[in-house]
Amino acid sequence: MPAPDTDLPAAPATSAPPGPEATDSAAGPRPRARARARWAEHGLFLASAVGYLAGGLWLSFAHDSVMSDALSRTANGYYTVFSRDPHLAAVGFVWNPLPSLAQIPLLPLARLWPAFACRGVAATVQSALFMAGAVVYFRRVCHELGAGERVAWALTALFAVHPEIAYYGMNGMSEGSFLFFLFAAAAALTRWVRTGVAGPLAAAGLALGACYLTRYEAVAAGLVTTAFVGGVSYWRAGADGGASAGGRRSTAVADMIILALPLVFSFTVWAITSSLIIDSPFAQFTSANGNSAQTRLSAGGISSVVDQPGGPLGYLFDQSRLLEPFGLPILAVAGWLCWRRRDVAPLAPVAVLGGAYAFSVAALLAGQTFGWLRFSITIVPVVLLAAATVLRPPAPADGREAWSAAADPPPVATGRHRATARRLATRYRRYAAPTVVLLMLLTAQPATARGLLNPLLAREESYFLTQIFAPGRASPEQRRVVHRYVQDRELARWLDAQRLPAGAVLLDAADGYEVVLASQRPDQFAITPDRDFGERLGDPGGHGARYLVTRVVSASSPADAVAHAYPHLATDPAFRLVRVERDPGDLPAWHVYAVR
Repeated sequence: MPAPDTDLPAAPATSAPPGPEATDSAAGPRPRARARARWAEHGLFLASAVGYLAGGLWLSFAHDSVMSDALSRTANGYYTVFSRDPHLAAVGFVWNPLPSLAQIPLLPLARLWPAFACRGVAATVQSALFMAGAVVYFRRVCHELGAGERVAWALTALFAVHPEIAYYGMNGMSEGSFLFFLFAAAAALTRWVRTGVAGPLAAAGLALGACYLTRYEAVAAGLVTTAFVGGVSYWRAGADGGASAGGRRSTAVADMIILALPLVFSFTVWAITSSLIIDSPFAQFTSANGNSAQTRLSAGGISSVVDQPGGPLGYLFDQSRLLEPFGLPILAVAGWLCWRRRDVAPLAPVAVLGGAYAFSVAALLAGQTFGWLRFSITIVPVVLLAAATVLRPPAPADGREAWSAAADPPPVATGRHRATARRLATRYRRYAAPTVVLLMLLTAQPATARGLLNPLLAREESYFLTQIFAPGRASPEQRRVVHRYVQDRELARWLDAQRLPAGAVLLDAADGYEVVLASQRPDQFAITPDRDFGERLGDPGGHGARYLVTRVVSASSPADAVAHAYPHLATDPAFRLVRVERDPGDLPAWHVYAVR
């Protein structure tokens, strides 16, 4: 998963050119240093991936705790290989496809080990690998910002074990791939700011283009980052001297195009493909299963949560404090240092990560999102990278930050006083400041871990984790969620025992994905991704359907495709209720109707 190694910072120039012996000796350690850095990254990736994978397997097998969104994305990949009508478009167009596509090479293993699909193991592998790659790229961004080796390792460790980061590295969701591509873009963009070379700028654009195939927040990240690149490029062209205003604008526009083109390409191709196949370029907003439809159905519940004192912005601020309690002072100090040093490089990752967060803010204000805590996950790396800026060793280029031998000392720092002041300043920068900042970040982690059980601010996380870590505080629904998929698996076993022909069971896959994943005979289902599903649903008996599977319509379970087509299914003489699944979980029970 980690990309090729970036160059290590060059050694500082000496006052005189080195002789032949010094040149040879200086040239020797550089390949060794690169090799050590490469092995360090490989070790970091492996340790992170193993840790996240182990945690995910523990959640899945010890507690049957798998988020529904994670399983549904596994199912989207599963339909492209193991369904009655396998085709690539079965991956769906409501959600971004990359998390599902990444699992397709793994899913044939489900034939050997069914848990790979129905227990979310494939999803866990995907999220663990991507989040491990994100950890590696986070360390690279720290180095690009000039953090020392020890500080970079400390901040990377704090990022990797942060409760929110670790949980989403384990649970099969898309946050791992989302952060992976954001960090890849941030590392490349920071290098471009430092060097001005076009290659990293193109790499940042490619990362943002891939990020769009993971999450829609990439659009906002791309817009903010493109504006940032335009501003930096315009300022840099003027600082170099000799460029007219028109030349500076041309340079800025050219750099903006280099960055934005891959994102525009991904956006356009995905919209055109969706339009050609399902007659809608943006199914997220038009589909009955899309985010817009879901938020409309849950608008009252969302408003009751976020419409607290301070409104949605106050709610987001409280979520940010939950994730990083000391984030505000660290960000303030980092911003002051950027201004003092006249250094825009730390703003590069802020543009990428902050742009993604801006999407979440705007979506919540517009009522187009549930306000989940994970939508604020980029706050964590923003604060930690701000800490890297705060703890960066001063360099002569920092101006007032460093004292050189030729600089005039402060009036009181003469003779021995000057030497003492330098020693104290050096010790403060080397020991006191890192200790204080790292202790602030470290002590915040237990508070964040407790905050994940807060049902007001961490509604999603607390719903799945309270029964595991604080069963005495669990609500009845939280106690039942660990049994959510029991009825799906029992129904799949019952249907498998019927030895039904292909397409004999009509089921909306948007709600019944776990039934399909748990079945040993997935071709017995006619599901919504099938190209002939509409025809079969319109005339079940004429197409050989034996059963219709649906849930009773309720506030927590709106009408699926089957219930929508047959709103009076329970009283329709063409169908007969033959089974109501035992339901120890938190969702309505499955009802099976036989076609007369």
